[in-house]
Amino acid sequence: AAEKDEEEEEEGDGDATQPSQAPLEDTQPSQAPIEDHDASATPPGSKSSSPALELDGGVEAVRSMVAALKTAVGFAVQMSGAVGVLCRLLASSTPSDAIEATGLLVRLRQFGVDGADEGVRRMLGLVFSRDQAVRDAAVDAVDVLFLANDSPVVAAASLAEVAGAAALGELASLEEVLKMLVAAGRVPPNGALMRALWAQGMAKEGPEGEDNAPARAAALTVLAMAAATHPE
Repeated sequence: AAEKDEEEEEEGDGDATQPSQAPLEDTQPSQAPIEDHDASATPPGSKSSSPALELDGGVEAVRSMVAALKTAVGFAVQMSGAVGVLCRLLASSTPSDAIEATGLLVRLRQFGVDGADEGVRRMLGLVFSRDQAVRDAAVDAVDVLFLANDSPVVAAASLAEVAGAAALGELASLEEVLKMLVAAGRVPPNGALMRALWAQGMAKEGPEGEDNAPARAAALTVLAMAAATHPE
């Protein structure tokens, strides 16, 4: 019995000295789900955020267009610089110089060249020239620029714009030109132009609701100039 007790104690001591083994944890890191990057790519057939610019004719066509635009801008600058020369020619003692300068100023104004409006206002003074051909050129220029328009409303607005920007001497020249046009029957006293000037002078607001007091005053000024020949 003593020997059995000793054997049981040795087995108990052996069991006690053995460390308890904890359950092994899965130390492998958890793998996150792999995202499908291809799904976020641009689907076929859809436009990308920065599409390539398509040019008709390629780069050479664009270069040709840029060269043409540079030439056009340079020509416009040269013509704008020529307005001062033309204004000096208006005062030439040679009638042909004044007549040719008048015709060129008309063309420049029709194409909207910078400074042409001022040149046209100065051209109005030729109506007091001693040469009949020069006076006729000034009258014809006003007829072509302001009265040949199909719309009397546009013609009235153009004449009012000239009157609104004109100096005192230029207003006197414009009045003389209008008197000659009315006397020649080219501006009927009761025609559409007169009615358009009257409507513009009576309008309290502009096309966009703005105050158009200066435009109204200019329209009434032109109307009074034209009515000087036929007050009735």
